[in-house]
Amino acid sequence: MSLFDADYYDPDDMLAHPRHQEMQPVLAALIQQLRDCTTEEAGVAFQRDL
Repeated sequence: MSLFDADYYDPDDMLAHPRHQEMQPVLAALIQQLRDCTTEEAGVAFQRDL
């Protein structure tokens, strides 16, 4: 599956793709880390780690 062929597949196929499924917990953790940044320094540290 390639985003270059996005016109030729159902969007639900992408959501069910194994790589997408594997990434969901990682993405949720990154979002939480970003939300936990309460200072500019914390935001910079987050960006460096990312």
